[in-house]
Amino acid sequence: MQKLVFISSTILSLFFFSCGSSTNEIEQEKQALINAVKDSLEQVYQAKEVAQEQEKQELKKQILPQNESAVKGRLLAKEVKERLNYVKITQYEPYQNRISKKGVVEGTIYNSAVLATYKDPKIKVSCYSKTGTLLNTFSKTFYEYIKPQSKMTFKHKFKLPKGTDKIDIKIEDINVG
Repeated sequence: MQKLVFISSTILSLFFFSCGSSTNEIEQEKQALINAVKDSLEQVYQAKEVAQEQEKQELKKQILPQNESAVKGRLLAKEVKERLNYVKITQYEPYQNRISKKGVVEGTIYNSAVLATYKDPKIKVSCYSKTGTLLNTFSKTFYEYIKPQSKMTFKHKFKLPKGTDKIDIKIEDINVG
């Protein structure tokens, strides 16, 4: 601000005293004044940019940790509430053991949650006839943890009802670990 006052007073003095000076001296003083104004304005803009950047950095330091923990909290609450949406049986293979004639279900359960660890998945196995009639259902709980973004393999033997043509499997329930 002081530089701007100085520049303004210099312009006025140039105006008043230019009448007695030569054209060459006036041009030199005018060019010096223009350069001084440019330098002053550039310094003002640079100082303003530095101050704005420092202010942004301070705000980030204050806001980001709070926002990050709040976002994680909301995400974890969602993963807990909607836990069955985050676990899927990604592959399974039902088959009949030829020797014991028992049914066997092998598969993998994948936890797609980012933060939540789940435990004790309970699967439901349904056996259907050729006509689509439900012959039998049973549930089996596997007492294991499934960490975020990981999988758990399982295998279970069961009594296969006569006339079973198709076996369907799904996750019935799971707890938060």
